[in-house]
Amino acid sequence: MTIVRFYALDRVFTQKKPFTTRGSLIAAAIVIVLNGAYCLVNQLLDGSLTVEYVREVEACDGSQWFRNAAIIFQWVIWAACGVLMFRLRNIQSSFNEFRESMAIFVIIILLLIETTVINVHFRRFPLQKARRIEKTVVDMVASTLVVWLFIGYPVIMSIFNRRKYEMEWIERLASDRNKGNYELGPASNHMSYARMNDSSYANKQVFMEDNADSTYLTSHRPFDNQHPMNIERVLSNDKADGNGAPSDPLHHKVHVHEPLFAQSMLLPRVFVKEEPSQNAVEYEYPMYDVLLAFGDSITQCAGDPEYEGYIAYLSRLYQRQMDVINRGFSGYNTTRARTIVSQVLPIAKRRSDKKNSSGSLSNWIGYANSPLFAFPKVKSSTKTIWPERDYTFPQNSRALRLCIFFFGTNDAAVSTWHQHNPIESFRDNLLYFVSLLRDPSSKHYSPSTKILFITPPPVGDRMVEEKVRIEGGIVTNKNKLAWEYAQMVKKVADEVNTPYVDLYAKIEELVKSNQTSTTKDSQAVNFEGYDGYLADGIHLNSAGNRLLYNMIQKTIGQNWPELKPPKAPSHLIASIWTSNNVGMIKVSPKIVEYEYPMYDVLLAFGDSITQYADDPENQGYLAYLSRLYQRQMDVINRGFSGYNTTRAREIVSQVLPITKQPSNYGLLGPLARWFGSTDTSLFAFPKVDKESETIWPERDDTFPQNSRALRLCIFFFGTNDAAVSTWHQHNPIESFRDNLLYFVSLLRDPSSKHYSPSTKILFITPPPVGDRMVEERARIEGETVFNQNALARQYAQVVREVANEVNTPYVDLYEQIEALAKRSRTSAASDSGSQVVGFEGYDSYLVDGIHLNKQGNRLLYSMILMTIRKNWPELEPFAPPRAKMPKRG
Repeated sequence: MTIVRFYALDRVFTQKKPFTTRGSLIAAAIVIVLNGAYCLVNQLLDGSLTVEYVREVEACDGSQWFRNAAIIFQWVIWAACGVLMFRLRNIQSSFNEFRESMAIFVIIILLLIETTVINVHFRRFPLQKARRIEKTVVDMVASTLVVWLFIGYPVIMSIFNRRKYEMEWIERLASDRNKGNYELGPASNHMSYARMNDSSYANKQVFMEDNADSTYLTSHRPFDNQHPMNIERVLSNDKADGNGAPSDPLHHKVHVHEPLFAQSMLLPRVFVKEEPSQNAVEYEYPMYDVLLAFGDSITQCAGDPEYEGYIAYLSRLYQRQMDVINRGFSGYNTTRARTIVSQVLPIAKRRSDKKNSSGSLSNWIGYANSPLFAFPKVKSSTKTIWPERDYTFPQNSRALRLCIFFFGTNDAAVSTWHQHNPIESFRDNLLYFVSLLRDPSSKHYSPSTKILFITPPPVGDRMVEEKVRIEGGIVTNKNKLAWEYAQMVKKVADEVNTPYVDLYAKIEELVKSNQTSTTKDSQAVNFEGYDGYLADGIHLNSAGNRLLYNMIQKTIGQNWPELKPPKAPSHLIASIWTSNNVGMIKVSPKIVEYEYPMYDVLLAFGDSITQYADDPENQGYLAYLSRLYQRQMDVINRGFSGYNTTRAREIVSQVLPITKQPSNYGLLGPLARWFGSTDTSLFAFPKVDKESETIWPERDDTFPQNSRALRLCIFFFGTNDAAVSTWHQHNPIESFRDNLLYFVSLLRDPSSKHYSPSTKILFITPPPVGDRMVEERARIEGETVFNQNALARQYAQVVREVANEVNTPYVDLYEQIEALAKRSRTSAASDSGSQVVGFEGYDSYLVDGIHLNKQGNRLLYSMILMTIRKNWPELEPFAPPRAKMPKRG
């Protein structure tokens, strides 16, 4: 075993070809076979060659030549181990492999020297009782030390304190300085960390259009109040861009060489430059009920605030009511989607016993306050002073309330294109998707889930032809084919008795109406009116997305009124301080437990600024982060309007994921790692079939998996805590500090059920308060002034102090807006009638003196992105997970 250990380490650190789990076991088996062969040879050799008679004591002893041969054999083996130790002399791993191995090596060499000396000087020592006892004791002590150094600690810890040991193992792995040498995944998916860190390799994945522009963000100095121009350049470039999106090389400057948009939006096999998450810890994410959208590139882009994606609007509609999960895969037709659907739909883990279904029974008799329906308990003494509290929190394993299937555009490609899927196969695949949710034998069985089909949109033939003429390539989509597949979607929906949204017919109807009312020399006629709803003849633009969102909302209201909020959340500020700020849908009875496949997760926990941070109309910073990490990380919004950190502390256990049993490998996982194996299932990517890789160039093999890691957790509080002392949201500054430290401790304390040492933590300071804006709003609406900039400054300072105390980065939003507002005041001071002077420049970044407007959200997004690049480059995407779409005019 020791020999195997040394050779395994050499494979990892020197050869950079680690064993697979099976490989390490095979190597151990080979050593056992060799030792067995050695023993067998001893038995088969003629006795006269191995044993000699000693007349003096009338006993037999091993022959001297055979004993010498055995010692020489041992010296040869350990000389080879010495060579391996020399090759490993410079490794510096957090697992201390070299120190352990050196200790074992020294013990065995000393034992071998002692054995050699005894055999040379005490030729007949086996026949001397004292010598035999001495040798037995020495061998026993040495072997015991080797065993304890070898496997004693992991075995004992795994038996008596398994969770602590595996958490320690995970934490060491996360901080391992030699992880750049490891390789992950099965043989077909190998990609070394060292290779991913190579800038030349990264450049092969990304093609920059403008070297000057593409590098300026990464070369900027960090944000601080001495350099506000860093942010101004970002914002000025946003304006120059003409579409309101933050300018950064990850979004605008990357061009993927594919003939059409539907074949673009590619990601490399592994999205981070350093490593994918070590999925040794299983996470259980508290969820609201879920709306899941499964589709192709139109769905993948549907969270883009720049194009006002329909998924972004649904996320806003169901804030704090349902988690809207985007599972769009660019370039996929239904046949490809069928191969990964089991990694998209949730798994129904357990169904409740009907005898114990008190929730259903109590609902039937008109009492909806059973535990299956109840919200988390709160202190009744505080209800009267928290009017904005709605008691809607995420819980574990909530139901899949609505599943949207939106395919057909790629299936309907021309028959010579690799994405084409025959229409009968398309029909069968749609029926298969439905069967997974309706068949009781399916692991995804969920009879209460509503299913909604969406037909593919029409194709603007002239737009596609014009794009091909300009960019080259071939025409892959035609409107005639799109019509056939749209008809098939409607037939399947009728067959399974579920509603559908006829997007094709609606756009065709509007296009014909537009053609009738438009002069023939206009562009609308040149493109037949499709440019009013399509960005490139295939994918939806802003108007197309808004149209689809309205149609989905109407269909939900007509068919499942229980899923339509009584009142959709209004614009950002109008509903924040009211008792019914979010219209609540009925909570699903928790009869079936669900396990949702997830990507790695970015979780944002905050107040109203965070709650509305995925609003496409306000270009929320979380909406842009969702776009940035499409098909790489799930960005989970856990913003709670009106909450300070004390209120947030009551519900944080329902926000942070729970770390379950770290490894389903049991003891084998740590031992496999100990033997040098980094290719266990803890590290492997999903297996894919090889035969189709050559005809699917856009396949990136990045799919959601169960219980993926919490990679980044953002804490963004302080605005409500910093309210004036007479306001019910006020929280004393020391309590604010303690609460922030408590949030961190939940992720860093090994005794916490949320313990996750590899999770990165990012604090954001509260923004400043525009005092004059707040006063003006209070004057108009007859309210009390409850926020002041002087208080916001104090609480922002506490955030900085806490971040420094726990050694984690922070985004100083307060100082950056202050610096920019001051610059605005200085430049506009000569114009006494300027609004900038009247509102002191804060209106450029705040919508009401407290909450961020579009410019403020874009500023915060840019600052978060820069902080990630500076502190955790492994969290950067290799390339933007979206296509280069036409700029909005």
